[in-house]
Amino acid sequence: MYVDFIRFEPGGRILTQDDVIPEHVKFENQSEYKNTDTVAKKLKDSFDFIWREFGFNRSINYNKSGNWASGR
Repeated sequence: MYVDFIRFEPGGRILTQDDVIPEHVKFENQSEYKNTDTVAKKLKDSFDFIWREFGFNRSINYNKSGNWASGR
């Protein structure tokens, strides 16, 4: 995982094996796949989990309101 030094936070770790395994994300029906905002909201907790494993407070791909910040 690479993050430029501007966003780097001390206390991270190096991934040595496949030990970062977030909870499964369940979609109730296929129509949920059609709305990108719905997909992004469902995946947020998983992305936050992964980023926290490496010393970050949250995924930098979402803004402080919890919405996907496209264009990063």
